[in-house]
Amino acid sequence: MNTANDFEALIIRWLAGEASAAELQALDEWRRLSPGNEKQCRDRQTIWNESRRLAAGSEVNVDAAWHRFQQRIQPATPAPKSISFFRRMAAIFVLAMGLAVAGWLVYRQSAPTLQVASADSVLTRSLPDGSAITLNKAARIGYPRQFRGATRRVTLEGEAFFDVKRDSSHPFVVEAGRLTITVLGTSFNVNEQQGLTEVIVATGRVRVQRGGLSAELLPGDKLRAYDSLDHFLQTKETDQLYRYYSNKQFVCDNTPLWKLAEALEKAYGRRIRIYNPTIRELRISTTFNEEPLENILAVVAQTFDIRVIKTNDDYVLE
Repeated sequence: MNTANDFEALIIRWLAGEASAAELQALDEWRRLSPGNEKQCRDRQTIWNESRRLAAGSEVNVDAAWHRFQQRIQPATPAPKSISFFRRMAAIFVLAMGLAVAGWLVYRQSAPTLQVASADSVLTRSLPDGSAITLNKAARIGYPRQFRGATRRVTLEGEAFFDVKRDSSHPFVVEAGRLTITVLGTSFNVNEQQGLTEVIVATGRVRVQRGGLSAELLPGDKLRAYDSLDHFLQTKETDQLYRYYSNKQFVCDNTPLWKLAEALEKAYGRRIRIYNPTIRELRISTTFNEEPLENILAVVAQTFDIRVIKTNDDYVLE
């Protein structure tokens, strides 16, 4: 599989949920080769998702469209009696692309997309439907000025906490990396980084999809989706440290000290090192409100009878 057409066909199989584990791995490796390859996949995914949305509200006869497509590409040759699923999907995808592009242009004219970036600070925004979103540092969200159609769809790069206003007739959809996250009314955290997207549910129920994969998440569930894996990793999240940037609190519940240190590093931009394995695994259950880092580390040191050593802008717990 070396040509552009080979990978274009593989992208279609991935979007249709028909790609094998080996093909998914090959596609992931190809996506990492260049930003252009990654952009091609994301563009095709956007068109695919938009075509599905448009198709859901249309009365297009797919079989008739396929027949017309055959006549156009083979006007002098009778259509074969047996057509593979893949060829049907490829043709339908080409037809859907045209429909999606036309619909997308109309949609953009009627409801221009806003792009909001948080840069080097935490940013909170209200969305047109009354939902609230808190962007962590270096995150970006895109959404229309007004939600139209059957879904409320946004795109996310980076990390954000969503508090979604319930609307059972218009599901809220987040496109983050290769994941599609669908909710009705709930609160959850999404962290999309290169090659990994993480979803943690605070309240309600969330459905996560990628190609043919799907998972339902309940409060406390944590899902990690690596682009290089053909399955999801699902665990429980016992604390609320992931919400530190949205609620200005560090909520620990039998949390290992190394995990608190990681959250403090992200929040304050200071390196905190714990070299002793015994100290790393010490458990803490408490809540720290937003206050100077030195004060939090002083409480930690007193609680566990350990020392905090400051070197330049770094800290070492021992």
